[in-house]
Amino acid sequence: MDKRMVHGVVLAGGKSCRMGSNKMLLSLGKSTVIGTNIKKLLEIAELVVVVTGRYHHEIKDYLESEFPEAALRVIYNECYESGMFSSVQCGLKECCGDVILVPGDSPFYQMSTLESLMEVQGDFVVPSYQRRGGHPILLRQPVIERLLRATGTSNLKSLRELEEVVWLDVDDEGILLDIDTQEDYVKYTEALWK
Repeated sequence: MDKRMVHGVVLAGGKSCRMGSNKMLLSLGKSTVIGTNIKKLLEIAELVVVVTGRYHHEIKDYLESEFPEAALRVIYNECYESGMFSSVQCGLKECCGDVILVPGDSPFYQMSTLESLMEVQGDFVVPSYQRRGGHPILLRQPVIERLLRATGTSNLKSLRELEEVVWLDVDDEGILLDIDTQEDYVKYTEALWK
C-alpha cells in the first residue's frame, strides 16, 4: 500500500454527552478507542489528522505520548459545538489527495475494509454491510472540494445524497458500530475484544 496516496481524518470533536465522559480515551484491547482507530489508519495513510473539540488537551496529550514519532496532526475545531460537519471541513482543509474519514468512536472496522476502499473507483465510497452504510468512508479530491465549499449548516449525510456514491459491500459488521453510551461500550468490547 502506497502511503503517499491517502490521508486519514479522525473526528474527535464531540462532547460525549450520552457517555458522560471522554469516550475517545476509553480502553480498547491494548489501546484506546481513538488509539485503535489511529493505529489502523497509520497502516495505510501518509498523514492522520485528528480533529478535536471539547476534550482537545486530553486527546492531544494522549496522542503525543502514545504516537510520538507518527505522522499525526491534532487540530482544534473552534466551532465544534456547531456539529460534526464543521469538524469534517476542519480536517479536510489539512489534507491533500484522497482522504479516509472516520468518526473517532467507530474503531471496529477491519483492516481489510480500509484496503478494499482504496481499490474502488469513485469520488465518494461508502462501505456497506447488509445494505447499511457505515464508516470509514473514502473521499477523493473532486468531492472534497465540494464539501469544503458547503455552508457550515450542512451535514455529510445530506451532501452525500447529492453525490454519486459508490457502495462497497463488505463482510464487516464493524463498519456499523459506534460508541455512544456506556452500554454500547460494554456490548461491543465484550463481543469484539474478548
